[in-house]
Amino acid sequence: PPCSDLIIAHRIPKVFVGCLDPNPEVAGAGVAKLKAAGVEVKQGILEKKCLELNKRFIAFHEKKRPFITLKWAKTKDGFIDKNRSSGDKGQFAISGPQAKVFVHKLRTEHDAILIGPGTAFNDNPKLNARWYEGKSPIRLVLDRFAKLPDFLVLFNDDNETWHFSTKGYPRIGNKRKIVLPEKYFLQKVLDYCYENGIQSILVEGGATIFAAFLKTRLWDEIIEIRSDNEIGDGLPAPRFKGTLKSRE
Repeated sequence: PPCSDLIIAHRIPKVFVGCLDPNPEVAGAGVAKLKAAGVEVKQGILEKKCLELNKRFIAFHEKKRPFITLKWAKTKDGFIDKNRSSGDKGQFAISGPQAKVFVHKLRTEHDAILIGPGTAFNDNPKLNARWYEGKSPIRLVLDRFAKLPDFLVLFNDDNETWHFSTKGYPRIGNKRKIVLPEKYFLQKVLDYCYENGIQSILVEGGATIFAAFLKTRLWDEIIEIRSDNEIGDGLPAPRFKGTLKSRE
């Protein structure tokens, strides 16, 4: 229930507010109720930090879509994957164990994690948070033409998977098959996620998926993990324009 009711019931005399709730149904209502009850309210305290802390929740309500984080690892010579022209499959690690822990921490901080069909088929990933304590995200797989095989881990383990395509039939249990129109497919995926309460999505590949998000400007934050390793040839890292927030 609203925290303002509890504050009033316990007669707390002064309240500091960092930022207001962006949800139009409640924005400012709590502050108004506190003031009406005689509580002294100070607003705008550490507002920038509060906005950063709640960026996913705020974006969800203001943009009517999930907060989108694009994440990839890049070699020193600018590649995010090896050359797979020969049909080579299997995961290709660019970063080390510390970065893996960091990425799995990111997964626990997002409601969902998204990949395209190439990453699903080539890597056959689990996409859970086994290297960091926390809840694993819902897995979103974009498979527009429904070509992915049923034997993939994403379709056979105990974690939840949403499989988006333009054709097919619903799966049972924790494997949800969502059929959407081909036109504006990516936007329709985000609309579906918004309507089903997904506040944030971590996008982990592949290159075609990254390009689609960048082209349509459907992203909020990019996390690029840089390695000192060089591979000489491979899949070039995406190019983008943005404001550098931090370097670690």
